[in-house]
Amino acid sequence: MRINGKVKSNNPLVIEVFGGYKLEVDKLYSFDVKDYKSQRSLQQNAMMWSIINDISKETGQDDMDVYIEGLEHAKVKFDYIMALPETERELRKAFRAVKIMENRNINGKQLTVFKCFYGSSKMDVQEFTTLLEFFINLAGELGINIVTGK
Repeated sequence: MRINGKVKSNNPLVIEVFGGYKLEVDKLYSFDVKDYKSQRSLQQNAMMWSIINDISKETGQDDMDVYIEGLEHAKVKFDYIMALPETERELRKAFRAVKIMENRNINGKQLTVFKCFYGSSKMDVQEFTTLLEFFINLAGELGINIVTGK
């Protein structure tokens, strides 16, 4: 939601809400209002990737394949994109994870269907918790001690 308005006084609450940014009285401002979503910590992210790496070593899979398995399990946001096979390189730059789903021949053109994930950096706390719990549980099933590795 977009709100347009003016600051009518040097209200300290307004100053605090806007992180100390100095708002000029009677100047017109435009604000975007969204629900607040807490961000996870770098420590949580590092822990997730450490667990993924341990799982990869145990299963012989690539880290990214294990990550994609978790993203699918957590039902995170993704898009299907059908494009020429050589598009894969650019998609991998634009999306956190890309999975090739199938190849199709349409009107004599070879096309690939890609499942493109937005990745954990776009998740809210609950989505990331679901993803992290999946990896913790999988590590446990494989007998991996997630505190010290295996």
